[in-house]
Amino acid sequence: MFVIGIPSYNESKNIKALVEKIDTYSSNLGEKIIIVNSDNNSPDGTSKVFKNTPTVHKKISIITKEIGKGYNIRAIFEEVVKIKGCLGCILIDGDITSLDEEWLKKNFTALKDGADYVIPNYKRSFQEGNTTNHFIFPLIQYQIPNCPMQLIAGDFALSKKYVQYLINEIVWHKYAYTYGVDIFLSLHALYGDFNVTEIELDRKVHNPSFHKIEKMFYEVASSYYETKKILTHLPKSKVIKSNKDYSLIDPIYKIDINIIKNQKNNAINMLNTSLYNDDYIMSDKEWSKILFDNENIKGQSSSQLAKNILPFFLLRVTSYLQSCTNKSVALKSIFNVSHELRNMYR
Repeated sequence: MFVIGIPSYNESKNIKALVEKIDTYSSNLGEKIIIVNSDNNSPDGTSKVFKNTPTVHKKISIITKEIGKGYNIRAIFEEVVKIKGCLGCILIDGDITSLDEEWLKKNFTALKDGADYVIPNYKRSFQEGNTTNHFIFPLIQYQIPNCPMQLIAGDFALSKKYVQYLINEIVWHKYAYTYGVDIFLSLHALYGDFNVTEIELDRKVHNPSFHKIEKMFYEVASSYYETKKILTHLPKSKVIKSNKDYSLIDPIYKIDINIIKNQKNNAINMLNTSLYNDDYIMSDKEWSKILFDNENIKGQSSSQLAKNILPFFLLRVTSYLQSCTNKSVALKSIFNVSHELRNMYR
């Protein structure tokens, strides 16, 4: 039996359809599940819609008073630990509209085959996943060359063994209760004694998040730096299946160029210098050096390290979005940064 956990905040319009899919697909696959919704006390009544959605499988509704994705996920994990006979947990973000049966099937199969942590490899457009592509992936790949790409994808599957470890054996720092929870989970799996695997999934469709990029990056970066301070040893994980042939797809709807320009101006204003203007394009090599230098600063708090690099990250992303016009150029740019970092760390 498995728990399907749905962390949510203000997802009343989507959660009914999502729960119905989870319930139907699990039945079709012959899997016994419990659906757990952990909601940040959404003012739009998400939890009420969840509870009122008829299902074949048992449902559990949890309300967390503190706002933050990490609070929701920890509450789901605490429920998993208590459920007798539970083999593991699959996390599905509450805003997803593209869930299909194959998605759940691959997660169930991976857990049954001995994976402790399952990371999705979605088909994503080159305009999506900017914190993944320009920050998390290059910084992890220089240490773990065959690491999965989408380490903050959100929709992970975890064995009960790994969930118990997360709840009983490690301390959750404050950034793990924010959007920083995904990298917190991924780093502990990669650096711990756990089997990590990657599954290929179709395109993930969910609410657009570019307008939240500043807040999300700050929380993810703070969590990354704080977690890396704890994990000073070398990675121990065995990647039992990894897709090395990463690719990007063209976006269905491109981000409005005016939104990109506004975000670039925001970054320039943060830096308060005449070195950058509207026409400035940050090169892959420049960004690699900034990542490297910030990674090696000593004596600063994780939040300060995140603040240091935030405006440069925004410059990097906006430069990339303005200069990369197709998926091939975009992918090459991302891997150029990883290559430069590996050379710097030698």
